[in-house]
Amino acid sequence: MLAARAAGSTVFLCGSVENEAEVRDLFDVIICLVVDLGTLTDRLRNRTTNAFGAHPEELAAAVRDNALSDAIYRPLGATFVDATMPLGQVTGAVLSAAP
Repeated sequence: MLAARAAGSTVFLCGSVENEAEVRDLFDVIICLVVDLGTLTDRLRNRTTNAFGAHPEELAAAVRDNALSDAIYRPLGATFVDATMPLGQVTGAVLSAAP
């Protein structure tokens, strides 16, 4: 299991999964990268690294999840990072939030 192998180390697990509520207590910090709707749709429609978001149903799910992120993660004490900033600033904000 990742948690056992990572004991004593800083590990970044990126993304979200359907069962994240079941494993959330394994993490010390939650960092939520946020973008506005226009940035989200533009990035998904124009990405070249994989096809997720190209299908209308996937795009709709991403838009829905993006709109819910504040309501889900703020009560958990998540640190929110504006992912529309330049990459170096986003990286710095993430590293600053890490233990």
